[in-house]
Amino acid sequence: MRRQLLAVSLAVVLSALLPAAAAPAPDRNLGVADCAGSTCHGSIRPFADRQIRQDEYFVWQRKDAHGSAWKTLFTERARRITGQLGWAAPHEAQGCLVCHAHVPPAEARGPRFQNEDGIACEACHGASERWIAEHVNSLKTPEEKRAHGMTATWDARVRGQLCTSCHLGDTSHPMTHAIMAAGHPPLLFELDTFTALMPPHWDVDADYRKRKPVADTASNWLEGQIAATDAWLARLESGALGHGLFPELALFDCDACHHSMNANRWHAGRAPGLSPGQVPLADQPLVLVQAWAGVMSPGLADVMTVQRERLYKQYETDASRLRAQAGELRGWLQREAWGRLRQGSPDAAQLRQVLRRVAQNAESAQGGDFYYAQQTAMAAQVLAAAIGERGGNAAALKGATDALYDSVKNRDRFQPEEYRGALGKLSAAVR
Repeated sequence: MRRQLLAVSLAVVLSALLPAAAAPAPDRNLGVADCAGSTCHGSIRPFADRQIRQDEYFVWQRKDAHGSAWKTLFTERARRITGQLGWAAPHEAQGCLVCHAHVPPAEARGPRFQNEDGIACEACHGASERWIAEHVNSLKTPEEKRAHGMTATWDARVRGQLCTSCHLGDTSHPMTHAIMAAGHPPLLFELDTFTALMPPHWDVDADYRKRKPVADTASNWLEGQIAATDAWLARLESGALGHGLFPELALFDCDACHHSMNANRWHAGRAPGLSPGQVPLADQPLVLVQAWAGVMSPGLADVMTVQRERLYKQYETDASRLRAQAGELRGWLQREAWGRLRQGSPDAAQLRQVLRRVAQNAESAQGGDFYYAQQTAMAAQVLAAAIGERGGNAAALKGATDALYDSVKNRDRFQPEEYRGALGKLSAAVR
């Protein structure tokens, strides 16, 4: 026994003296130049006889807002925002670069990589050092691509998490109330809508479906709401953001404060148990997921309701309890809810019920909050399209969804009465 103890002690001492194994070097980002060749992705028009379009770089550079994200850092508005915040010039301020460019650490940059490319290929598809050489011929399956370090953007779950990191913010990409107060526009996100607006630089044709898994419109919408809910709860749980007496106000419903004082805006059903004068949380993604669960898994929806009530109960106690409850809710959703909600594929009739719940929730609880109205309008458009894809009568919903969308086109001209009228039309249409 004494010899064994001596051997263990000696091993511990030696391990402390020996240098620690070096962490593997990160894959290098090689820059867009390695993707933009005319025989790869740099054609000015799609190739008709190829598996891929080959004009992906051209579409990104000329038509996609991601391609011009770096340029916006040189606008007067950007300079005014960083000036208000006391930051460096926008193209040098880390708070701007984390979302308006791709900024890996110095050791992960190849000789042709440059920040000026903005949100370039590798920002979404992953550092290309290990996969670019094999990209043309060898990497055929999604599994092979993942193994070589390529980000699985074809997977709606991965894409949702990737997009929300900037479009809603997270601890690495902090979108704060201070940044918005300085002049940055408020953020919003819906995965299917924003994917269509990029515009896509890929064609989901028969060949694409053979090579990669494809999520339909309804699944894209669900994954986007799941990613948004998880990102919001993660920030709420972290407690890393906030300043002085105030919590991080970006986690709350902006329009609870930023609205006209002429009308009574408080609604008892807006948030469970929340007393008048308290600011509701920005929990719209969770509310939308509950609408899906109410049709696809009613028992789960009931538990989600209880969990949301617990979150708001802790809201009126203290910040540490709210953070703990947010973490508990996030963990429960990851363990119990997300997997169950991803099972099966709703038919047109079920999606119609989901849309009906979305409209009912909005009518009964949301009042005239612009952010919630935007999210409801995007949900209505996407779910109506998904109903049509499944053979349902989407045409009968078009007038109502268009009216709802028109009511939220301009924040400064938003009229709650017009929005509520559009909601009434939608509710009548889905009935």
